[in-house]
Amino acid sequence: MAASLLSYLIFIPTIVISCYPMKNSFRYHPRRILMNLGISSLILILTAAFVRFRFGFDTNLVLLIGLAVLYFAYHRNFTVPVCKSLSVFLWCAALIGIISNISCGFDAIRNPTLGIESDTLDYAVFQLALGIAAAFILFHPVTKYGSVLIDHLNLTKIWYMTMPFSVIILAANYLLRPRHYVTLYTNNVFLAFWSILSATLLIWCLLSVFFYFIVTGILNAAKTEERNRFLEMQESQFLSQQKYLEESARVRHDFKQVIHTLQELVQNENYEELRAYLDKFAKSLPENEFIRYCGNTALNALLNYYKNYADRWHIRLDLKIDLPDQMPVSDVDLCGMIGNILENASSACLKLPPGQRWIQLTALTKNNAQLFIIATNSFNGKVKQKDGRYFSTSRNGTGLGLASIRTTAENYNGTAEFSHQDGEFYTDVVVPL
Repeated sequence: MAASLLSYLIFIPTIVISCYPMKNSFRYHPRRILMNLGISSLILILTAAFVRFRFGFDTNLVLLIGLAVLYFAYHRNFTVPVCKSLSVFLWCAALIGIISNISCGFDAIRNPTLGIESDTLDYAVFQLALGIAAAFILFHPVTKYGSVLIDHLNLTKIWYMTMPFSVIILAANYLLRPRHYVTLYTNNVFLAFWSILSATLLIWCLLSVFFYFIVTGILNAAKTEERNRFLEMQESQFLSQQKYLEESARVRHDFKQVIHTLQELVQNENYEELRAYLDKFAKSLPENEFIRYCGNTALNALLNYYKNYADRWHIRLDLKIDLPDQMPVSDVDLCGMIGNILENASSACLKLPPGQRWIQLTALTKNNAQLFIIATNSFNGKVKQKDGRYFSTSRNGTGLGLASIRTTAENYNGTAEFSHQDGEFYTDVVVPL
């Protein structure tokens, strides 16, 4: 019974490693999560050991069922969707499967006449030691780099695509595990066992590293594209301002001649021509298309860009901006949230007839303690939702805009909520300052 109990203590390193990348996604206070998972793990370990000892069920079967039960206890403590938590948990389970087989190999050396069903202390203690060592080794890289993926990768399909690799590794380790250790001493089976096991561990490590670098490359490319888009908007507004300044300089240069003409018309009391001349002069004055919504230069450029875009596509855009010049939220993040809101709203409006296109956006701070971004826009009423999240309804759309807004808000310990009703889509962002 003691050996069975020790063998299932491997559940503890499994749950610990699975929690590393979730450091920014706690549903409850860390102390409560620790208590929840600790109690769940303890009950599961005692139950698995009792079932194994009392009924003699297959140890692999008990282990797999235990992992499935452990996942449900694990998932409910974090705010991430199922695709993320399940992907991480399967990744950890695949590693634990490799560790269990390494422990079998060690047990086979120590007790060559026994088998996996023997539940020896050598196997249980060595497995637990390897699990604890893996938890210590993986703490820094998984906490630091894994949390980046959890926080910023919001493409459900990519998370689900990682699961088959973990399942294959887990299944391969299940099939590789010897029932009787004596079979390992037949011909070159022991050498093949360790070779396959080493290759499996190497593949697990390489896939983990490759996945991180591929995803961070995608995320960095998306950020670069977003920043370039903002720079293009600023360049467009700069050129518009430059054109206005050049035309204003021309008017100032010619103003002396205008004064002379006006004086001449007044002296001759030719008031009809004076009125006509003033009307022509007023029409020739350059118009400044750039509107100053707030003191933030980058945000002004962004809002002017979308104002011009809305005018071009006959979208009624109502902007109410009341923001201080300086805020803890970076210009890139602020423009990213508002830009994605206006981008998604504009795309939705274009699916309606011109007379039904409208967007209302308000951005303000309350007592310099909270930033509120509230938007409402018309749309055709068609939505695509899964697990409470909205996805793009366009053919090749991914829904990255809304996910980016939510991720940015959560990075500042804020919230982003989306809803719809009767042809209106609502966005509510609250960020503590």
